This record gives sequence, C-alpha cells and structure tokens, in this order.
Amino acid sequence: FNPDQQLTLSIDTLWDISGNQATELEINFTWNPPFEADSSDILFNEILPDPTPLVGLPEAEYIELFNRSDSVINLQGYTFINSAVAVVLADLLFEPDSYLILCDEDDTSFFQPYGLVLGLSVWPALVNSGDSLTLINPSGEIIDLLVYDDSWYRDAEKEEGGWSLERINPVWPCEIDNNWSASENSLGGTPGQVNSIFNDAIDSIGPEITALSIISDQSVQISLSETPENLFITVQQITIPELDLIGVEFGESLTDELILHFSEPLAEDQEYLIWLENVQDCWGNTSNDTLSFNSGFFAKPDQVLINELMVDPSPQQLLPEAEFIELYNITDHSFNIRNWQIDNSGIRKDIPDFELAPYGYAILCREQDTSLFFGFGKTIGMPSWSGLVNTQDSLALINEKGEIISRVAYKNTWYKNDVKKDGGWSLERIDPNKKCHGIVNWMASENSSGGTPGKENSVKGIEIENEILLWQAYLPDTNILVTSFSGEPDTLTILNSEYQTILELGLTLQKITIEDNRFDLHFYTDTNPIENTIYQFKIKGIKTCDQTETAEQSIDFGISIQADKKEIIINEILFDPFSGASDFVEVMNTSAHFINLKNWRIIKSDGFETIEESLFSEEHLIIAPGELLVFSRAPEELPVLYPISTNINNLKSLSGLPNFNNDRGTIIIRNNQLKTIDSLVYSDDMHFSLLDDLDGVSLERIIPSGDTKDPLNWTSAAESVGFATPGSPNSQLFKTAATGRVYLEPELFTPDNDGYHDQLHINYHLASGGWMGNIKIYSDKGIEIRRLINNDWLGSEGSKAWDGTNNEGEKVPVGIYIVYFEVFNAQGEKQLFKQPCVLGAKL
Repeated sequence: FNPDQQLTLSIDTLWDISGNQATELEINFTWNPPFEADSSDILFNEILPDPTPLVGLPEAEYIELFNRSDSVINLQGYTFINSAVAVVLADLLFEPDSYLILCDEDDTSFFQPYGLVLGLSVWPALVNSGDSLTLINPSGEIIDLLVYDDSWYRDAEKEEGGWSLERINPVWPCEIDNNWSASENSLGGTPGQVNSIFNDAIDSIGPEITALSIISDQSVQISLSETPENLFITVQQITIPELDLIGVEFGESLTDELILHFSEPLAEDQEYLIWLENVQDCWGNTSNDTLSFNSGFFAKPDQVLINELMVDPSPQQLLPEAEFIELYNITDHSFNIRNWQIDNSGIRKDIPDFELAPYGYAILCREQDTSLFFGFGKTIGMPSWSGLVNTQDSLALINEKGEIISRVAYKNTWYKNDVKKDGGWSLERIDPNKKCHGIVNWMASENSSGGTPGKENSVKGIEIENEILLWQAYLPDTNILVTSFSGEPDTLTILNSEYQTILELGLTLQKITIEDNRFDLHFYTDTNPIENTIYQFKIKGIKTCDQTETAEQSIDFGISIQADKKEIIINEILFDPFSGASDFVEVMNTSAHFINLKNWRIIKSDGFETIEESLFSEEHLIIAPGELLVFSRAPEELPVLYPISTNINNLKSLSGLPNFNNDRGTIIIRNNQLKTIDSLVYSDDMHFSLLDDLDGVSLERIIPSGDTKDPLNWTSAAESVGFATPGSPNSQLFKTAATGRVYLEPELFTPDNDGYHDQLHINYHLASGGWMGNIKIYSDKGIEIRRLINNDWLGSEGSKAWDGTNNEGEKVPVGIYIVYFEVFNAQGEKQLFKQPCVLGAKL
C-alpha cells in the first residue's frame, strides 16, 4: 500500500455460524502506517524519585508521560532509559492529550485508581538527588530527555521526600530547569492528571534586570528575569554611560546572571544607570530595561579588621568549644565581603557572600559550628576551614582583588597571661582605631566567658604602651649595619625618616624586619668601619603605629671584638629575691670596645661541674664600653620592686636564667668559644653583717677592676637605693674621694610648699662603701626634735631630706637647728658630722 491511497475492501461470500449467507459487503478506507512519535510529542511530565516519607500518594516511585500530540501512539517498541538501564515498553495505545503512569510492575495496582498505568517488569530506580531519563522511539530517535536535579524542588522541606517534581508548561521552549518545581497538590503529586502547577501562559516580556550586586570596584553582577536565548552577550547590549564596559560573562552556574567588567574603578557612593538592550529570550522577546544603583563603598586596608581570635578553645570557659575569627567594620559604611578570603599561612579559604554592617561584627567559624554561635551575633559558616595553630600563626583578610585588608601574625606571648595562654580564652584587639597590629595592641580577653564574639572587645579602652626606643646597633658583617628598636612603628615613616652616622659611613636602607614588639633596620655602609672606633647612629622622624611622634634618638656602635678575661664582669647579683620574685645577674663591659654576647653562656656550678646553664642570647646582643646589662626571668618585676634605682633600658629577659641558691654558689660566664671570662663564688656571708633580712638584697661589686673572687670586693646594696641597683651604677661603687664629707643645701630653707627651698637636703659623700648611719635634728637648745634615719645601711654617697617637721609630723618654729650625722661600719670605725642650718619663713 501507498500512504494516503484510497482503497476498497469487498467480501463476496460470507456465512455466520448459523449458516446465513451475507450479501455482498464493501467498505472504502485510506491506509497510513502506525503513528511514530517525533521529538517532544511525548514528554516526561512528572516524577516521584523519593516517595518517603509518605504524604498522600502510594509509597512508590513513578514517572508520568504526557502525549501532547494529536495522535494515538502505540508504545510497543519504544525504549525507556534511566541512566544505563534500558527497558522496552509493551504494546499500549497512548491517546492524544492524555497521561500515562510508568511504575514498577509490582506497584501497578497502587496507581490504577489515578489513571492509565504501564508496569515495567524491570524498574530502574530513580536517584533522589538527580538522574537522567530518556525516551526513544522505535527508529532510535530521542523523543524526550530529562536530566533532573533535586534543586528543582525549590523547597527544602519537600526535597526531603514524599513530593513529586512537576513540569509547569508542556510547551515551554526554554531552559528545562526553570520549567519544573515541587508539586503543590496536598497528596504530594498529580499522577495521571493535569499538574498542580500547570501554566501554559505565553511569555511576551523580554529579559529584565531583577537584581544587582557589586563584586568589586571594577565589576558588578546583574540577575535577569530569564535566561537569554543567545548565551553570547556583547558590550553593545549593556550600557552604563559613565563607565567603559570591557567584558561580559555569565556566572559560574546560573545562566540568568551576568558579570560586567569595567576598565576603571567605580566611584564611591555614586549613582549609576545601567541599560539592557536587544537581549532576546527563548520566546523571541527582546529586552529594553534599566536599573539604577549606588556603588556604595569599598573597604580599604584596616577598615575591616581581624578583631578577635579563639585559637585554642580548650579547656572551655563559657563560650562554645570551637575556633572562631571575629571581623569588625570600623566605618559607618557597609561592605559586601563576597569573594573575600581568609589566608592562614598561605592557605586561602573563601568567605561566603555576606554584608558587613557599619560598625558591625561577623563571626567566622567552621560551617558545622555555625549554630553554636547564633546567639552571639552574625555568623558566617566557612565550608572549608584551616585550623588555627595555638602557639603562633599568620592570618590575613584578602579582598576580591587580592589586596590585604587586615593582617595578624599572632603568638601565644600576646596573651600576656600565662594561665590564659593555655586555652579557653580569646585574643582581643585592644584599640581597633589604632593601626597597631602587633603585640602592643593585643591581649587575652578579660570577659569571664573567655571572649566576646560578636560584640565590643572586653579590653577596649586599655591604654596601649608603645614607645619607639633605639636600643642596639651592631655590625654583623663588613658594610652592614643593623639597628634594633623596641615598639611597633608606622613603617611608612621609617621610609621617610632621617638617619645618619657621626664619622660618616654613608647609609642605604636595605630592608625592614618586624617581629612582635621589635623591628630592625638593615643598612648598607658605603665606607668600611674601622676597628676600635666608636661611631654614633642618629635617627629622627619615626612615628609609632598610632602616629605618635618619636624624638631624635642616637646610639653608639662599633666593630665587635672578641672579649678577653675580665672585660665582661659580674657586677651585681640577686640570689635571694623576695618571695615569688626572680633572681637577676648584672654584667658590665669594662673594655674600650663593643662586645657581642651572642651565644655566650651563664652557668650555675657547684664548683666542680655545671648544674644549669643558659645562653645570654641566640641573636646579636651588643654591650657597649662601660654598659651594664641585667638578665632576669622576669625583668618587668624589677622597676616595681626597685623603683628608685632600676634602669629599665638595661633590662633583658632571660627565661633560662639559672635558679641560684639562696645561701652560696658559683656563677661562671663563658664566651661563644666556651672560654671562661669571669666567675664568682658567692655566699650570704658577703652581705653587710648588721642586716637582719637579706631577702631582696643584692650583692654589689665595689671595685670593677678588683678581683671578682675577693669577698671584700662585694657588699650589700644600700638601703637608700632600695637594696638593689639593677641596670644602674652600684650604690657601693668605690669613689676616689679620700675622706668623707657632709654638706647641706640650702643652709636656709623655708618649708612653706611654694616649690622653692621647701626642704633641707643632707648630702653625704663617704670614702668607701659599707657604712651605716644615724641622722638626728637638734634645736639650738640641744633637744632632739627629729630622727631622720636610724642605723640605716648607706651607700658611698647619697642624700636625705628634712621637711621641717618633728617626729610627730608637726612643723617646728623658725630658728637655728643642728644636723647630727653619725656613720659607722662593721670594723668599728665611726665618723661624726655636725652642721647648723636655718629654718626660715617669708615675711
């Protein structure tokens, strides 16, 4: 037969079962081959990949087909493919504009009440999260292809199961994923009938701009109401009058998002108008849309800060036992930190899209810890997290352009608290408005919870102590000068500072190294330094990190020489400190040249072998001619314990300083070649014999050039200086005066608190150390009215003051008074001084 040919069927002889003969039969007909579906004649119209938990439908998977053609289709020979499993369909007439439910053969009876059902003897299970479904006609042509994804539900609750995915419009010409959604039928689906979300409305509106977000100062992202037909959008189709658009690209995963790139940065807080023209959708509609937007503000360095760190949450205090990083916006502008990153020692992790409010906080933590911090403030769960090292680590906040917005290189010394550094307490920035990023601006939280995530730091307002002090200059190599400073500087002012050397060497700054509360400047010298020559380095113009001006500073330096014996001497030792305090040892450079104490050792010995030892320094440590250096495990205690006599500039921390015996012992100093330079055998018998309490009293060397091992060259520090002189000249240092003397100034004083001659100063200069004294004030009648000191331990020189009051604190009358000054020592020697003075008054 030929298609559409008119034919006639004739029957001449035909009997029924009763023997009746039929008359002549004839029928006209037209022959056509069986209808074979073409592309999209049959559609996958609804699927239930996850029937559990049951909502209202049978708890079984199904696929609904829709015949949208105007022909009956016999499905015999059609093939259904689920991923790699293919099933040939059975003989079944599929009426036009009707639905067919495919399911497992065992589930057929469950779905028969809903409509026409075709059970498959082999049912390839549907994957809940997403799968690929294909229908092929007998000629091998694809009728429909569906690659679904569970994101199509657009409803997190329904995505968990029991609800079908339904096609919205069976004649939709556009991207398939926008044409599916979760069923809205109360049973969970509509097998065998019109879908609950069916909508065959025709789109007559072109693509429109629905949203805009600023990615960086040179790129923005716009969201469109629908996907363009042509995925190649030119710069001619998008216009921003004030900007030069140089590129357009689609977002990484969404074809309705466009990223626009500009040749120059957006101006801050500027209104812009964007035009979208001649962009066509899949229905053939073209765009003609505009959107105005404000560029807002872009964070500059130090406007968003790493403000608090929980690097060691165990043992837990009251906060969640989880690491966190707190960010703080110090400005009155909001910042979107989309595409920003946290850099942890070179490992960068992306920060999710987040709008950081003016003066707002954000808590960064592991994604799984997010719920732990919800009660503390805005929280950003990081899908990928690089753990924070407890002892020290380096963190940086990086913006979308790769610029560093905030940087912190913390150490556990920043806690400034030995208990809190062991865990459970956060590190907090003290003053976010000061550009100080080192130890001077950080300390352990003082909040009883252990930290303050999401709110103002507990340590805010504590005064920052940051003074730039030039404390060392040395020549580690020919033509290299290194100058060391304490404090945290503003590095820009270093580059603009003025520096020079007396005895000109010609300096070129090569590099700056900064670590904790110290920084070094490395210079190249044009001229070779000369041995045994003292140079002086001067610098001015440096500011601290909080922009405090620093006065001009200078320091002597020269080529370091290998020390000979007795060129570094033990000058003072505290071996029996106050309870809870630390020992100290003071050394002195008696030579005329600079000496480097790097890798020198201080040793505690029993006279035969080493018991404890420690390096003075693993780094360069220069001691100048005549300079004193004091080493202690806790040098910060000394100015508190000895406020009168401590020179803080000469104090050095030495955590490994040996613990010296309180009664007797041996101290040895060896150079970097292990040669003994000085040694002291000490005992408490070397103290002044009339002292009852030796706690906190140091032993001082009397004559620097004398023998260290001579007990007579040592004695107790004077009471007048507080019993120790760490970093300062010894109170018992031998002076060249041959005889002692006492002198008063002024001889006429007027104690009326007017700031002029309010006190009588009794100055003494004794021939040697080791004296005790009494000072009494007598009236001209010989009556004792005031005792200033009574058997006090004196230095070789000093001063006492009388304010014109008696022993009861009452002011004495105007008149002549006698100062009686008696001194004596352990050898029984005694001296007596008597001098008159006048206590006057203004008329």
